[in-house]
Amino acid sequence: MSKTIKAEMWDKMQYLFRNYYDRMVHATMTFDGLLDADALKNVLVIMCEKAPVLHSSFHENLWEMFFVGIASCRDELYVMLLWLRQECRSLLR
Repeated sequence: MSKTIKAEMWDKMQYLFRNYYDRMVHATMTFDGLLDADALKNVLVIMCEKAPVLHSSFHENLWEMFFVGIASCRDELYVMLLWLRQECRSLLR
């Protein structure tokens, strides 16, 4: 069974105002060289393990709001990194 994490007040406020502004973080990163995919994967896995809410889905019902952890971020990160590696290779051609 997935772990349930109680939503904090800030999370509840973000949910209530979801139709008024964009809550997504938009960023562009540029690098001088190629990324080390294995190092990036390790960093992302450690982040997900230390802060499980980063790899959770938000749920609400009539009485409460909460996050439900998604089973494993390792497999999803691996698939994402394979896609990212392929995209980077296509840009270098």
